[in-house]
Amino acid sequence: MKRRMQEYSKYWTALLCGIFNLLHVQAQDLAHTRLLARAALARSDYAVAEPLWLRVRYFAPDDAGWETSAALGEVYFHQQRYVESAEGYDYAARLAPQDSLRIHFQFQAAIAWLQAHDYGQMQDRLQVMGLLDDSLAERRRQFYLGSAAYGLADYVMAEAHWTVCADNAAEVAELHALFEAHARIKPKHVGPYIALSHLLPGLGQLALGHPGRALNSILLVGAIVGGGIYVGAVVGIADALVLLVPAFTRYYVGGAQRAGKDARAQLRDRRQVILGQMLDLVGD
Repeated sequence: MKRRMQEYSKYWTALLCGIFNLLHVQAQDLAHTRLLARAALARSDYAVAEPLWLRVRYFAPDDAGWETSAALGEVYFHQQRYVESAEGYDYAARLAPQDSLRIHFQFQAAIAWLQAHDYGQMQDRLQVMGLLDDSLAERRRQFYLGSAAYGLADYVMAEAHWTVCADNAAEVAELHALFEAHARIKPKHVGPYIALSHLLPGLGQLALGHPGRALNSILLVGAIVGGGIYVGAVVGIADALVLLVPAFTRYYVGGAQRAGKDARAQLRDRRQVILGQMLDLVGD
């Protein structure tokens, strides 16, 4: 019996020693992996950094999880995987040991949602932050809130948030004038150009300042009409209608649709110019 107990004791001792050595080697290997992951991230080698940080997260999910999540958030951001990046930064913010880190990661998550064009998620993250004690950080939060509101087409709220970022009364007045100019550009302004193209093919493009496109429409429709008249005179009106009405309809209607498309693009460009002026004013 005593000998059997000694054998059992040796067995369990050997097993425990083996487990301890395995964990020790794993810990050493994981520490080395973390060093390699940090180095890859520092040199912006995101293809190498991603699997290394994923290995760290798998084997040590509770060991400085905020660092791993933030690192993966950065990796995904530079790979243009913005939703995954935002989720990584969100998790890092929840685990951050300091308020300054938490705020930093919340801003990074908001920027990722902005790049993903998910302005609702962006707005939610910024609102959860609440008012910040640091004036510069609060101004930054207001700027991003304005950006989210603009993305959601809530221009009144966008102006309210961006007004906080203005340095003086003159900038506030200039910003308000830009928003008024922005409001005057409305989708209904596309209608007249479509109507002009229905009145005379190419006339809408000409009014938009595209003489080349206008000439193209006029020549195409004119050629079809001229061909129809010739075929009608030589062969017969019925044959002319069968041959040429489908082509005429296509280019006649297509010209009006193209005028509407060009008008909408021009309105978007005008709004983008105004938006750029707003950002130059408050985004410093």
